[in-house]
Amino acid sequence: MKLVFQSIFFSLIVHILYFVGTFVYSLFSTILYTPDISHTYDSVAYLQSEVSFGSINQGPIPGIFFVSFFVVALAGAFLIFITKKYVLTSRTV
Repeated sequence: MKLVFQSIFFSLIVHILYFVGTFVYSLFSTILYTPDISHTYDSVAYLQSEVSFGSINQGPIPGIFFVSFFVVALAGAFLIFITKKYVLTSRTV
């Protein structure tokens, strides 16, 4: 049961680091962005005269975060198990 809680905690930490890293990268990209105003009007694109019908992708598949959380938890459980079994037992011998 301890391995399950450790793997869930591992998955939680990995997902938090991913979202914080994405946020920090986007924040710095926004802060450091400087538009090139002098070359903006060199090529002017005209408005489209055609209309497209259809649908667009609205983002990731619902529930993909739960699936990724479960997969990372399984990978974390495997890594913790291997670490405890082989690395830590070889030090005691």
